[in-house]
Amino acid sequence: MSLTPSDKICIPPPLFHCFGLVLGNLAVFTHGATAVYASETFNPGKVLKVISEEKCTGLHGVPTMFVAELDHEDFHKYDYSSLRTGITAGSSVPAHLMERIHKKLHLTGLFVMVHFLSQLYFQSVVRFVCR
Repeated sequence: MSLTPSDKICIPPPLFHCFGLVLGNLAVFTHGATAVYASETFNPGKVLKVISEEKCTGLHGVPTMFVAELDHEDFHKYDYSSLRTGITAGSSVPAHLMERIHKKLHLTGLFVMVHFLSQLYFQSVVRFVCR
């Protein structure tokens, strides 16, 4: 993601899950970037608003979050030109959705982490159990 201290990453995934906590917070904190939370629970309208207001450079989310954001009635009210990177995980991303994300959200540096989180969990459990 090439994060720097000038980056602001919007983190809608829940913090009780490894996506929000590890790929969200720890990635930001270890690079001196800024974590931006739109709301206590996922709200696509608030995510869109905070991206524009805070000029976020990154956005994380599962594919269904991106669909909810792209299809939101207020989508066209905001500016997403500051976005450049982010992570999607949880499931694969269909080609048509990836095209929409690239075109409408400018996320050409989006990382797709399919099955990455479950593998991390499995590897951690196996290492712990085998010791």
